[in-house]
Amino acid sequence: MHGRHRARLHRAIPAIVAGTLLLLTVAGAIQAAGPPFPDRPAGTHVVDDAEVFNRAPEDGVEEGLRAFLDSSGVDIVVLTQVKAAARDQAAADDDARALLEQWDVGGADGQGAVLLWDFDRRSTRALVSLALGDGLASDVDADALQTQLDSAMATSLEGDDWLNALNSGLFTITAAVPGGAIVTPVPSVAPGVAASRRGASVELEHPQR
Repeated sequence: MHGRHRARLHRAIPAIVAGTLLLLTVAGAIQAAGPPFPDRPAGTHVVDDAEVFNRAPEDGVEEGLRAFLDSSGVDIVVLTQVKAAARDQAAADDDARALLEQWDVGGADGQGAVLLWDFDRRSTRALVSLALGDGLASDVDADALQTQLDSAMATSLEGDDWLNALNSGLFTITAAVPGGAIVTPVPSVAPGVAASRRGASVELEHPQR
């Protein structure tokens, strides 16, 4: 009888060890969310650590934000991360401000903005926060921009349409910058395929101001 119990215990040990390692791996991934954040990849505007955007549309957004920086002098960074501990908007706001400061987005003139996304563990819910550098905040109506941003992104966020939410958010932010070209989403979605799963790219539109 004791021999059978010992045999069962020996068989159970590998499973227990594997489960423990999995829990440690998940915990490590959660702890890896910022702040502090990894260094910003040189010349990069979109860091999709949560892996919620497809590569093709992400490249289009990246190109659009580089062109926007050239045309306006405003540096915009988008970062997504999985952070199960972020359960309220205030925490996401703190994360966005920390990223803005750590990466020095906008430089000494403060001409920068961060659009940070804190996702839950399954990437089914996102808290999105906008942080503005001091220089940009003095050039735009920050309170009005926040209201417009919330309104523009709300429906897409509620429907888990992350790409459309991103497009709407960036259109709203860039449209508020005096003299800059607007980053305009150009959908390229196959029929019957959700926009959050298959592409969109961006182009720059120079509005009559």
